[in-house]
Amino acid sequence: MLLGKGWTRKTGVKLVKTRKDGSRKVVSYRQTNRASADDLVALAQQLTTARELVKGRACDRLRTIAEQMEQLQKAAIRVLEEAKRDEELHNVACNLQKQPGHVYHLYRGKDGS
Repeated sequence: MLLGKGWTRKTGVKLVKTRKDGSRKVVSYRQTNRASADDLVALAQQLTTARELVKGRACDRLRTIAEQMEQLQKAAIRVLEEAKRDEELHNVACNLQKQPGHVYHLYRGKDGS
């Protein structure tokens, strides 16, 4: 491999030695990649297990999201109820000027007003 003027680099590639008759040792594809029926059954079982795990994981995530949505819905209902209460209290007739940060008590009269 040439790297520049006069610079060469040796590659550490080792080739398969040839036999005396000129042939080389090669591993047979048929002998190395044979799968038995048991291997195929095991592979099918692993695929089934993997699918079940993926489905279970997705269901768990969706269940968590559903629970979070329920909690958010409850929180939203609380906020709306508090806002309604605060609006009603703000619109109550009174003989004084309301100031923020002060506590005022609201009493009902005998007639319910």
